[in-house]
Amino acid sequence: MNKFLKFLTGLYIFVMPFQIKDIFFQEDFFIGKFSPYLSFELFLNDIIFVLILFVFAYLVYRKEITLPFVNFKSKYLSIFLLLFVSVLLQSLFVDIKIIGILRLLRIVEFGLLFLVFSVGILNKSEIRRVFIISMSLQVLIALFQFVNQSSLGLSFLGESYLSPDMLNVAKVDFGTVKLIRAYGTFPHPNILGVFCGIAFLMALSLLHEKRFSSIFFMKQLDFLLLGID
Repeated sequence: MNKFLKFLTGLYIFVMPFQIKDIFFQEDFFIGKFSPYLSFELFLNDIIFVLILFVFAYLVYRKEITLPFVNFKSKYLSIFLLLFVSVLLQSLFVDIKIIGILRLLRIVEFGLLFLVFSVGILNKSEIRRVFIISMSLQVLIALFQFVNQSSLGLSFLGESYLSPDMLNVAKVDFGTVKLIRAYGTFPHPNILGVFCGIAFLMALSLLHEKRFSSIFFMKQLDFLLLGID
């Protein structure tokens, strides 16, 4: 079961950049258009999280995992409590109570995930490697999107529909031509750039620790730099 839990946590990190989701709840819209503020989306990662939680609880019950001591002076705990209280207060004043409650549960999910990862199911090196590989696939998708100037039909992975003729699609001017910016499977190119930047820093840290082969490292850096651009 320890190996299965390790697989699930690695899968959670790998799937994180992919927007594989479906609408779990949505309120009726007065303007007839989808609004993320009036809906709650269930991600594939949420389902993986539930599996992680059940396996983790089972291993704790079997005493194969020891829960870490909670340091109440930890800055991470303070940040989590601040977010929790903030979302709790918002959920009390929103018109649609169920959405506020669901968003509160999402914050609880992050807190429980932090508890699971603090046990050391995956070490820091393994976490970084999985995330870098996942983001390399994202940059590969983004590269083909930019070359084709359209989406690739990967909606099942969370890819947005992209076309140069569409409104609300990020574009860049190249002379008299408007070129769409690459999205990967993210909702906006800027988010792709942020995630690529994080992966790039992780790759640099692995290089500093000499846990990357030089050839593999250079290939990953090339991909991640393309994503940041």
